[in-house]
Amino acid sequence: MTNYLLKQNTLEEVIQRTSIPTLDLMASGKLPSSSMNILGSAPMKDMIAGLKQRYDFVFFDSPPIMGVSDAAILASEMDMVVQVIQYRRYPQPMNIRAKQMIEKVGGTLIGIVLNNINMSQDESYYYYSGYYHGYYYYSKNEEEQNAEAAEKGSGGDADRKEIKQKY
Repeated sequence: MTNYLLKQNTLEEVIQRTSIPTLDLMASGKLPSSSMNILGSAPMKDMIAGLKQRYDFVFFDSPPIMGVSDAAILASEMDMVVQVIQYRRYPQPMNIRAKQMIEKVGGTLIGIVLNNINMSQDESYYYYSGYYHGYYYYSKNEEEQNAEAAEKGSGGDADRKEIKQKY
């Protein structure tokens, strides 16, 4: 990516094809010390716009938002942001601050991913995942039932099926 942004290579030269036909990759490259603002530059914005026209989805992996400004710059340019949190590594206020930083720069946070979870050693993870999974199951069925009731023109509670918890 930096080779393209510094006009050393074309976009076609820095995009790598993978063994998956619908997945291409562009490595970040080495950031020269003299190019501190390369991610917030006009060529970067132009590159992102070009990639959005070329691909259905464009993903950027960035360093932690709390450590350097690169992640904040990228978050401000992206349509959506997913925050990745290493499970039980950082205190909750730090994770909340990272979320606030994403929102402050205009990023749209659409979700959080927890990684490095050891499910065999953490009983509370299983409890909460079962709880939320059951809640999703309930919500999904309720929506489906409402749609079916609307199609039948009924909408009354008499036509509803009993919803059973999955766990």
